[in-house]
Amino acid sequence: MSPHALAEAAGLALAQRDGVPGPASVCDTVNDLAGHDPDRVAFAGSGGRTTYGQLRDKVARLRSLLLERGCAPGDRVAVSGPRSLDHPVAFLALESLGATYVPVDHRWPAERLSQIFAQTRCAYVLTHEAGQEEGSEAEPQAFAPALLKAAAGTRVELLWTAEAAGHEPAPLPWTPPRWTDHQARYVIYTSGSSGTPKGAVVEHRGLINHLRHMGEALALASGDVVAFSAPPTYVVSIWQMLAALTVGATVAVIDDFDTTHPRLLLRALGEHRVTVVQLVPTMIDLVVDDLRRRGHGDPLPELRWMIATGEELRPRLAARVLDAFANARLMNAYGMSECSDDVAQHVVRREDTRGSRLPVGRPIANTTLHVLVEQGESWRPARPGETGELFVGGLPVGGGYVEAQDGRPPVFFYDEIDPGSPTLRLYRTGDLARVEDGLAYCLGRADRQVKVRGMRIELDEVEAVLRQHPALVHCAVTAEVGQKTQCLRIHYVAAEEVSAKSLQKFIDSRLALVLPAHWMRLREMPVMRNGKIDYRALAAQ
Repeated sequence: MSPHALAEAAGLALAQRDGVPGPASVCDTVNDLAGHDPDRVAFAGSGGRTTYGQLRDKVARLRSLLLERGCAPGDRVAVSGPRSLDHPVAFLALESLGATYVPVDHRWPAERLSQIFAQTRCAYVLTHEAGQEEGSEAEPQAFAPALLKAAAGTRVELLWTAEAAGHEPAPLPWTPPRWTDHQARYVIYTSGSSGTPKGAVVEHRGLINHLRHMGEALALASGDVVAFSAPPTYVVSIWQMLAALTVGATVAVIDDFDTTHPRLLLRALGEHRVTVVQLVPTMIDLVVDDLRRRGHGDPLPELRWMIATGEELRPRLAARVLDAFANARLMNAYGMSECSDDVAQHVVRREDTRGSRLPVGRPIANTTLHVLVEQGESWRPARPGETGELFVGGLPVGGGYVEAQDGRPPVFFYDEIDPGSPTLRLYRTGDLARVEDGLAYCLGRADRQVKVRGMRIELDEVEAVLRQHPALVHCAVTAEVGQKTQCLRIHYVAAEEVSAKSLQKFIDSRLALVLPAHWMRLREMPVMRNGKIDYRALAAQ
């Protein structure tokens, strides 16, 4: 596809314009809040509470350690360890220096970590591990083996965040010279544990735009408690650990183990009196199931927002959430790492749950969504209700990948559609979408199209139909397309006995196709650490 072919595609689009985003930086906001109300609680978790005054001190000491080691504006610094206060402290210290935060997982293979260190030209790795106490001496053998192996033979320096406790706080001002909104603020790696890693670069202006939007869309105030429940390498972790700090609210750090068990997760959210939580639909479904089995009333009476992200939120699950959490509103969020997280959101209404699909809604602040249809060598705007491919323009679009993606189709283009775009970049999402009544509907991945016996099949569409069956709790569809076999592999979890024959009849009648399928009943659906369905594990079965 030629990027110039997009020039004629201006037409149907959803746009949300807003003013210049603020604040200028999160670290300066935290410093101001600490000066006005140092005893206000910034973070709460299993390790206790941290006030804004204490947070400012921790950030200043880590900043001092980094300055001593020569960390400078533009440097990329990897941060590794279980979800904890150390992650936002590292982010804020790096922001104050004009450096770039690169979260990595010490459990990733050493080869993958080595590739990331090389791609980012990483100079330092800040790490913290469970049981490492602040102020204790860092011993090289205590580092995760994968980190040690990845750093071997390189100039990458491994640092404990705990080393910062022995440093005097670095003097103010925190905002470095030559500060610009175009600076890379963080890099999120988007691919799985195998293959060439892809590091999506998010600029400072995209970050601040998203934080400001979340604050306004959720009406965040100083009395709120936002759950930090996402893996630190997942893009939504950024706003979860930072947005509350822009309004003087509290962040509740949820332990890794608790986020994988619905009952423990509910208990942690209740103990911290969480008002805003964001989860993937697979985990939300498990939470609602647990509530139904226990038969209790609303366990989170103070919860104001339940936000679904990362997977398609189905209408039936949305209705169950509205029933389970009477005091909370439900938001369907849609976004990607390459575009500073969310690009569209929709507050789910009861009437929405009666349709076959929920909208992902309208674009967030300073964002434009284009639904385009490929037509030969060019693209045209989709008509209302027509399916096309979704492109994102505006302030959230990031700075591309840290390394050229040789051999892969381009996904970032010069924005010839909107000459007023602040980034002049378009991102091709690879998702199919349509626009109806001013709302965007995401229809699944374009690359999840397969051919079975000559028929073009949308795997996401098959899943959407199956989830309407009253006996099915979860389902996921993969394709088995080889020289000898051509069929769908349908993996499902059922609440009651149901025959494969009846399920086959159900799907064939609704898709008006006779789809050969191999049915596999599971006790539970495999999920990844971020809670999404693990399609690789399913395909290997």
